[in-house]
Amino acid sequence: MESLFNFFSESDFMPHGHCYLWKPSLVWLHVISDFLLFLSFEIILVILMVIVMKSRKKIPFDWAITVIASLFLFCGFTHLMEVWNLWHSNYWLGGVLKALTATASVLSVAVIIPIIPAILKLPTPTELMEINKKLKEALEQKERLQKSLISQEKLASLGTVAAGIAHEIKNPINLMINSADYIKDFMEGDLLIHKDILLKEIQLDKKKDFEEDLDEAIHGCSIITNNGKRADAIIKNMLAQTRSGKVTFKLCNLKDLVTEYLNLSFHSARVKYVMDVKTDLTLVNIGEMDLIAVDIGRALTNIFDNSFYALKKKKNDLGEHFKPKLKVELTLKDQTHACLKIHDNGSGIPDDIFDRVLEPFYTTKRAGEGAGLGLSMVNDIIKSHEGEFLFDSKIHDFTEVTILLPLKMKGRNS
Repeated sequence: MESLFNFFSESDFMPHGHCYLWKPSLVWLHVISDFLLFLSFEIILVILMVIVMKSRKKIPFDWAITVIASLFLFCGFTHLMEVWNLWHSNYWLGGVLKALTATASVLSVAVIIPIIPAILKLPTPTELMEINKKLKEALEQKERLQKSLISQEKLASLGTVAAGIAHEIKNPINLMINSADYIKDFMEGDLLIHKDILLKEIQLDKKKDFEEDLDEAIHGCSIITNNGKRADAIIKNMLAQTRSGKVTFKLCNLKDLVTEYLNLSFHSARVKYVMDVKTDLTLVNIGEMDLIAVDIGRALTNIFDNSFYALKKKKNDLGEHFKPKLKVELTLKDQTHACLKIHDNGSGIPDDIFDRVLEPFYTTKRAGEGAGLGLSMVNDIIKSHEGEFLFDSKIHDFTEVTILLPLKMKGRNS
C-alpha cells in the first residue's frame, strides 16, 4: 500500500515547470501544444472506433485499426500527463503511460508490417472509379437484356394473339370481298344491261345523278375489293410467319408500292385529321426488286401515318397559318441501293426520347392511338430485307426518315 502511495506521490520530485523557470510564454507554449495533441489524438481515436463499429467487418483490417486506435489513446494521455506534470510531479505515472504508449507502438508496427502487401494491392481511387464504371455498365447491360427479354415475351404473346385474331377475321374479310365482287358484277352486268330501261323511269333532272351514283358505287366496290384483298394478304403473311417463320420474296416495283401506300395514307389522313397536306414527290423508277410487298407496305404505312400525325400535332399547336408539307423522294444510290427519303415539317422528335423510338412498346401517343410497335416493326422489316433504317429529327422543325434497300440481297439470288 505504501509503495502504491509512493507511486502517486509528488514529494520526492519538483514540478516540470521549474525546468522552464516558470517563464509564462514557455510554460503556455508547452501547455497549449500538449493539450491540443491530447485532443487531436483522442478525436482520431473516437473516429477510428466509430468507423470500426459502424462498418461491422465491412472494411478490411478492422482489427489492425483497433490496435492503432489504442496507440492514439495512450499518446493522447501521455501528452495530457505532460501538462499535469508542469505543476505536479507524478513522473512515475507519466512513465507508465509512456511505457504503455511504447507497447502500443510496437504492437502497431507488428500488425502493420504483415499487411503491407495486402494494403498495396488495394485499388487506388482512380481504379475504384474504373471498377465502378464497369459495374455500372454491366448493370445497364443487364437491364437492357432484361427489357429485351420482356419485349420478346410480349412480342411472342402478341404474335400468338395476332395469329388467333388473323384466323378469326380471315373468313369475314373473304365474305366481304366476295360480296363486293358480286355487287360490282351485278352493277356492271345486269344493272348496266337494264340501264336504259331504268333511265326511262327516272325523272330527267335526276338521270345525271343516277349515272354518277352508279359509277361511284362501282368504284366503291372496287375499293372494297382491293383493300379487302390487301388485308387478306396481310393476314396470310402473318399466319405464314407464325406457323413457319418463312416469308415469300417476290419481284416488285418499289415506286408503285410507295405511290400506292402514300395515296392510301394520304386519303386516310384527310378523313381522319380533316387536313390538307402539300406533297412533293420525286420518284425514280428503279425497276423490280426482291421484296415482301405486304411487309414493305406495312412499313410505309407506319411511316406515312407517323408523318401525318406529326403534321396534325404541329397544326394544332400553330393554327391555320401552318402549312403541312410532306416530301417523298425515291432515288438510286451508288447503283447498288434504292434510297427512299420521307421528310415532313411536323412536330419532330424530342431529344430526350430520340434514342428510344425504336424500342418495342415505347410510345408518346395517348392510349388507343398507338401501341409503340410501329417504328420497331419498320426497323425489323427493313433489316429482314438487308436494308438500313435511318432517321433524323429536330423538335418543332422536321423529321426525315431514310430507307436504304439493296437492289440485290446478299442472302438471296437475284
